[in-house]
Amino acid sequence: MELFDKNELLVVGNCPICGGASKEIDQVKTIHPQAEFTLSLKECNVCGHWWHGEMLNQDYLSRLYAESSPFVVGEDRTGSMDLKIDMTKPVNSILKVAPQSKFNYLEIGSGTGALLKEMESHTDQAWGVEPGSWGRGNNQVVADVRQLPSDVKFDVVVINDALEHVVNPKKIIKDLEKNLNDGAVLLCCFPNKDCFKTKMRKGKWGMVRPWGHLHYFSTGSSAKMFGDSWKVFKQKKARPGDQTMGELIKYFFTAKNYKSFRQFIYLLINIFFGKDQWRLVARYRTKI
Repeated sequence: MELFDKNELLVVGNCPICGGASKEIDQVKTIHPQAEFTLSLKECNVCGHWWHGEMLNQDYLSRLYAESSPFVVGEDRTGSMDLKIDMTKPVNSILKVAPQSKFNYLEIGSGTGALLKEMESHTDQAWGVEPGSWGRGNNQVVADVRQLPSDVKFDVVVINDALEHVVNPKKIIKDLEKNLNDGAVLLCCFPNKDCFKTKMRKGKWGMVRPWGHLHYFSTGSSAKMFGDSWKVFKQKKARPGDQTMGELIKYFFTAKNYKSFRQFIYLLINIFFGKDQWRLVARYRTKI
């Protein structure tokens, strides 16, 4: 079994978003299929944020992603990353809030580059940040925000399903500011700790996947994550992929091997209680 370097372990007692005191609400195993190591799931007494009390240093965490370690990706899921996904909906949502018709685009957590590739025809420049091994092979993709070209300023930034993976989400957003033009727009999504499922399942909630996921955001912590230079002008609860009820039902009746009784119950749960992500749009303003 693969081991991790215990010298890289971080103990995070106070809330990493607002600094508030915390309480332990559950104990959960890491997503490594053979590891028995358990982590605490903590809740902030002030802003309601959830996080794991034992994390790993960010540089070491990035290295584990580069190696596709089971500690951060679980069982081998790289094959599922090659699925063909219709990019029309995400591309249109980006173009709808873009500050101008041609712009510089940055995607953090660009994965295999499907969305990044689609955005190239709509932008002056399109860059991605992806520490995982599946992001290699594109000269416009770097492994770390610090490797982005200093002479390129971005107008649109997308961070989908990435802020929950990093040790310090606030620092990621703050560090981005030097790479942005005034009025830049940020679109992001991340786990919604305030959804119905968390009240019922706590550490058994499907989004709780340490060390693949480190953070689970409340209404309070998602607001406090942004500094004074940002204005959040849209925030909503959503299903993964921003799926509508109609899209879920259509997928159920058209997908192969997806019509068992268990899957029908799963469909109903996701229709009524499946909004376990936040989708948020914010604007960067240097002049307040």
